[in-house]
Amino acid sequence: QRLVRLRTQFETGALDFGHWQEISEEFDQRIDQELDEMGSSALGATELSALQQAVRDHVDRLNATLAEYREAETKREQALREQVQDLQEKVTAMEAESREAQKELRRERERAATDMLTQLPNREALEERLDQEYRRWHRYREPTSLAIIDIDWFKGINDTYGHLAGDKVLQLLARSLRENLRETDYIARYGGEEFIILLPATPLETAVAVLDKLRERIQSLPFHFRHERVEVTFSGGVTGFMEVNGPHELLDIADRALYRTKEQGRNRVLPAAEQDRRSGGER
Repeated sequence: QRLVRLRTQFETGALDFGHWQEISEEFDQRIDQELDEMGSSALGATELSALQQAVRDHVDRLNATLAEYREAETKREQALREQVQDLQEKVTAMEAESREAQKELRRERERAATDMLTQLPNREALEERLDQEYRRWHRYREPTSLAIIDIDWFKGINDTYGHLAGDKVLQLLARSLRENLRETDYIARYGGEEFIILLPATPLETAVAVLDKLRERIQSLPFHFRHERVEVTFSGGVTGFMEVNGPHELLDIADRALYRTKEQGRNRVLPAAEQDRRSGGER
């Protein structure tokens, strides 16, 4: 709407150059007419006094026309200065509002890509980052690992202590992951009690060791709810990046490794094995 008003201001008033061109042409026509009439009067004059009077009359009208034109031009210039200043102020205000709108848009995008409970990136944000990391790996072939971790017996925590305790456990794990992993590692809440971790420049064996140490650290945390200690453990499946049919197949491979950890008793981290790389499989 403001741009439409600015455009209208350009097309009307002092900034309507077509209108002022018409006024200028009108003054030119009036001057030409006076000069033509002056020439006709000179040719038709029979006495010097009559000629002098005719010339004075035409000169007076020419001066009046020029004075009127100068006055109109002065008013136009003043109006032009005022409107240009007004336009500059409006454009400056719009630029400031545009910058603020861009900031708000970035904030809204961050909020849309953030899990509100844990303040970690959500599944939608993960999809984009996983695709970026896989394309980067495909280009540079730098060892990169992906892990899925799942809080053990999370339903039991909710059933025993309530959903508030479950939320606290999710927040505890999210905070511990942020504090104990590198800034270059990417952590996202995948849904429910599952988290995805991308570890750039990290071979599979190193990633398993890092996450296993983190598992032990989290298990030892003195987490209490309503004066009762709640032990928090997780299971994890880890895969290195490899040539597959896309990044989602890496998720499937890590997911199958996670399933094996649950079959083996939970509270452990396992690397993907050959059997996890086969297609299909169920959770």
